[in-house]
Amino acid sequence: MGVDAGMKLREDKVYNFGSREADASACLYMKIADELIQQVSSQSGPGPLLLPQERELADRFQVSRSTIRQALALLEQYELVQRRRGHGTLLTKPADETLHVWRLRNKHLLMFQFSAVPVRFNVDYYGKIVAGIVAEAKHHRQSLEVKYLYYPGEVPRTLHELPDRERIAGVIVSGMFDDSFLKIFSDGQIPCVSVDYWPHDDVTDAVTVDVEAEAYVIASYLSRLGYRTIGMAAFGRRKPGEEIVRFDPDVWRFLGHLRRASGQFGLLLRDEWITTVPGSDQVAQRAMDRFFMLEQLPETLVCFDKEVATRALEALRRRGMACPDNISVVTRGDGKTSRGMLTTMESRPEEMGRTALRLLLERIYRRRDYPIRVAVGSCLVVGETTKPKTTGA
Repeated sequence: MGVDAGMKLREDKVYNFGSREADASACLYMKIADELIQQVSSQSGPGPLLLPQERELADRFQVSRSTIRQALALLEQYELVQRRRGHGTLLTKPADETLHVWRLRNKHLLMFQFSAVPVRFNVDYYGKIVAGIVAEAKHHRQSLEVKYLYYPGEVPRTLHELPDRERIAGVIVSGMFDDSFLKIFSDGQIPCVSVDYWPHDDVTDAVTVDVEAEAYVIASYLSRLGYRTIGMAAFGRRKPGEEIVRFDPDVWRFLGHLRRASGQFGLLLRDEWITTVPGSDQVAQRAMDRFFMLEQLPETLVCFDKEVATRALEALRRRGMACPDNISVVTRGDGKTSRGMLTTMESRPEEMGRTALRLLLERIYRRRDYPIRVAVGSCLVVGETTKPKTTGA
């Protein structure tokens, strides 16, 4: 049964890692910090701006020096000032940029997590991406709202109208979505980072898995074990009532890199050893059964994720074949965990999430004004589904 297109997979979550003061506007030291920023933002000069001494500020605002210290400590939390013993307090940014950052304190970060299945925080692939973003937001004391949404193919038009956009400092989008959704942020000049998807514009920052490195590490590893032939399997997704099969864009990027890496390391990759099918259980099982009925099989099968590897191992068992005796299996780390110790290229989704939030803050705080794309490396975890080939095999 398909999921209703308008359904939430779980409740939205708001993480408030900003100022500890719930009613900061009522705090005396907050008012002083705000007035101080307003005053210094009108000043400019060739070098770093030195703020008045604590005693002078206390006299100016008619408060105690401890209140002034609280105000400066608050500005320090936002990395706007740096206090040096014996030297005083310096602005860390130009005056106009300082005012820009200070105004952002009343805004929050927004994350859209698209997925066709429920996302489990810090458990599954997307859940670990969210966990990394939340951890980095906490480290930088940023307020973050996470919206969990079902991906129906094309993002619903209702989401193209952002409520309260004036209070949004920046956006992170994770999962599978269409490029038109990203355009609402570039049009609105809202900094945006895409996670696990390589956008087709020249505005959005992106963090993805380094599938090129994965392909070359796998090919190198199999070559060292003495393998000479290699195949690949990947599943797509089909929307209910549609004939179109949608594949993760990384499938084709990974396959292209695997072809080149196989050639470099002397591995043969034939077209009949490549199978890409819809991801429904029945179709996938039939496809894997047909694969293992080929007259000649590769020595090893590379699966795009663990769900594919699970279907491959089940198909092997149904045909009375063993892994790795008859054919070895290597998988990438996304998806469900299979039985047995799979040789896996484990991605690092939490690091992807942390990197995404750091990139977003760079754009929000104007540390750069151009987009960058970051590919996060994976690590090879050797399991029981591969073994060295015997001499003469």
